[in-house]
Amino acid sequence: MKINLKSSCLLGALLLGLNAATVLAQPTFIECGAEGTNTGAKLMFVNATNINPASGFVQPLYYQRIASRYGTNTFYTSTNLVFTAVSSKTNAASAAVGAYVVCEVMSVSGPAGATLSFWEQGNGRPTYTFPVGGTYATEKSRFILSNIENGAGRPDGDPFGAIRGRRIVVDKAGEYDVTYRLIDTSKNHPTLVNTPIHAPSDPITIKFTTGLDLSFTRITSSTNALGTVSTLVFKNGAITNLFVEASTNLVNWDPVIGPFATLPVSQLTTNVFTNNVDTLFYRLRGVTPL
Repeated sequence: MKINLKSSCLLGALLLGLNAATVLAQPTFIECGAEGTNTGAKLMFVNATNINPASGFVQPLYYQRIASRYGTNTFYTSTNLVFTAVSSKTNAASAAVGAYVVCEVMSVSGPAGATLSFWEQGNGRPTYTFPVGGTYATEKSRFILSNIENGAGRPDGDPFGAIRGRRIVVDKAGEYDVTYRLIDTSKNHPTLVNTPIHAPSDPITIKFTTGLDLSFTRITSSTNALGTVSTLVFKNGAITNLFVEASTNLVNWDPVIGPFATLPVSQLTTNVFTNNVDTLFYRLRGVTPL
């Protein structure tokens, strides 16, 4: 199974006055275009062969804290999947000028009783929720790809759009299959009134997993007479051969604690220690036993 990670370590940084826990993972762009720019051509996922289940692609969902208008909770989540309507100015596989591309969630399968949520960037609550195995109303299952602020949707508008920071969240550990399709919601058909240029795309299914059940959930600091007191809270995923390591330069790493005794998958581990530097980076590193 191909896990979409660029690093085998999870990294967090502690800066006095600025606390952050960040997973090292590069965004994956889901390129959305069309089979052709002629009227009636299907929209398509341009790089479908790289992200469908047959490719082995799996998007990990990390255990993280999310602050919402309902409080702060921990979920399995990622913002690393970026759906992008490619530009007619730079990509020969783009939708036609005048198209307005949206993406629709058709189905979600996964653990019984689980729910997948979609959050727009900056929202304090989910934009849409998708119970596993449910049916979803059209108006509550589509998110916009083309950027109307740049003219997308006008007869002469580029269909391009790429909005980062959108979040996928699930509330139970496990594997999920989410099926999407692309829809042209423009009314710019050259001969028919109130009709889109393109036909909907063929569906694509993308796999998500919480299998990498390992992440920092909180990094905080305070000071006392002995120096800086650092508090790390992390989900260990029941990995016993796990080390917490610290560095001042991201090059040389020293173990802080580890390895661990057997721990339940659901347990959050808290580590508190004193250090004498203002800036430290931390990582969780699993070591293969000999």
